[in-house]
Order: sequence, then structure tokens, then C-alpha cells
Amino acid sequence: MQRFTLKKKEILSKKKQIEDLFFNGNNHFKFPLKLVYKIVDREDKLYPKALFSVTVPKRNIKKAVERNLIKRRIREAYRLNKYKLYSHIPKDKQLIMMFVFVGKKAEKYQIIEKSMLELFNKFK
Repeated sequence: MQRFTLKKKEILSKKKQIEDLFFNGNNHFKFPLKLVYKIVDREDKLYPKALFSVTVPKRNIKKAVERNLIKRRIREAYRLNKYKLYSHIPKDKQLIMMFVFVGKKAEKYQIIEKSMLELFNKFK
């Protein structure tokens, strides 16, 4: 049975990795999400196949309640669909990525999930 979990070690939080991701990473766009990613060598089998993070700019979404709602929806869509992405990552590689919300208003979960799945399909 497939387990749909999201563990703390799968969250991208190191400042150096985030800076490197934005300076040296590639990106894909599918409204309302922009995916910034980088594929690196996996140092150890204990590390997860993918690290991810979410950002919603305050410039576009003024209310913190709406920003948090959007982040929850993006994390939930990732949690339920990450197994589709994992099948496209080579065993000795690690995918580091950040989802940037570029919309001007909170979108429904279905729209966010559809956008995320189309971004995942670009890794095939």
C-alpha cells in the first residue's frame, strides 16, 4: 500500500542550498506555479530523493491567512503526488526544488494540483 507522507528531512531549509538553487537552477512555469529546480548527486542513500520548499510572495498575496492557505494546498498536492515524480529521478541523483506561487489570488486545490502534475511531467 502506498504511504503518502511528508517527512521533515524532505523539506529544503538550508540557506546555502536555496541560494545555490536560485543562482544555478533551472525553472519551468505552469500557472499559478513556477518550479525552480536543480539535479545534484546524492551523497548518501539516507538522504531523500527530493527536497522541496514552497514560497508565496507577500507582494502578490497581502494577507498572511491566504499565503498560508496556498502553502498548505501546495504541500498537500506535493505530498499526494510525489511518488509520480520519484519514478523519474535516477537512483544516484537528488532533486532540489522550490515551488513559487505567482498568482494574484488564492487558487483552488484542483488548479494547483493540475499545475503541479504538469510540471512533474516535464521531468520525463
